[in-house]
Amino acid sequence: MSIFREFRQISKYFGRQHTGHDDSQAILTVQDLTVNYASGYALDKISFEVQSGQRLAVVGPNGAGKSTLFKVIAGVLNNYSGRVQVSGGEP
Repeated sequence: MSIFREFRQISKYFGRQHTGHDDSQAILTVQDLTVNYASGYALDKISFEVQSGQRLAVVGPNGAGKSTLFKVIAGVLNNYSGRVQVSGGEP
């Protein structure tokens, strides 16, 4: 298979739209998100909401919990308490 054919197949996969979310809901809702590792809290009762058209920047020093936050939002990390919704649905 040529590299171009493989690229087209990959592009089709990533170009699919996820249909499980409600567009009338906030794009991202995080309420009282807490993630506790053995070494301590990575996130402790974080809450925010992002509406359509808004932008959000996540900044902070190393170890502040930025990657942990995105892992929860992406659904990769499930060991947390609180509520996370992406367009009204689960991450």
